[in-house]
Amino acid sequence: QGKDASGQPGGTTPDAEGGEAPQNNWHEFSKLTGAIIARSILFVGFNTFIPLYWVNGFGQSKTAGAVALTIFCTFGVASNILGGVLADRHGFRVIVRLGFALMTPAVLAFGLLPNLYAAYALLPLLGFVLYAPFSSLVVLGQTYLARNIGFASGITLGLATSLGGVFAPLLGWIADNHGLPRTFQCLAVVAFIGTVFAFALREHTAKVPARAARR
Repeated sequence: QGKDASGQPGGTTPDAEGGEAPQNNWHEFSKLTGAIIARSILFVGFNTFIPLYWVNGFGQSKTAGAVALTIFCTFGVASNILGGVLADRHGFRVIVRLGFALMTPAVLAFGLLPNLYAAYALLPLLGFVLYAPFSSLVVLGQTYLARNIGFASGITLGLATSLGGVFAPLLGWIADNHGLPRTFQCLAVVAFIGTVFAFALREHTAKVPARAARR
């Protein structure tokens, strides 16, 4: 018996003898896409502006800005692995919701606390909330579009790494005209929108076509 996206029994999967895959759930996949787009904007925003924040906001050297970005990415990679392990134990939706629930306050605090030591302290948390849900988002996409796993993978992986770049010029305009703290505050709004999509996700109940059910 297969398992659904939350790790519970009940889903069906294609078998090696030509059994039919469950129906696609485009409604849930569209909500998942909204969460992925929000995460992509945040991912690009932080990778772009963390070094600039250290240099222009805190008066640190470019080397210090590079070190801050390294800390952020290092904790992010570790959190990506941790998020996968936790998802196997507690379910993919749980990890996605946990990451997004912590994302908004973490991003908002980063923009509202103009203190170098507080910013350093927040880097591990920011790495966790942005990287930990990544693998779960990919698996959920493949679960919701079980008949089109290749398409689902292209959307979840492609949008996660590319679409945020489309919004980078807008974030740069905000930074130039209103300052980097305000940019991070705008990113907190994006994080909140992503959180709404994340908590709107429902368990995928796989439905096999009637003709397959009669076999």
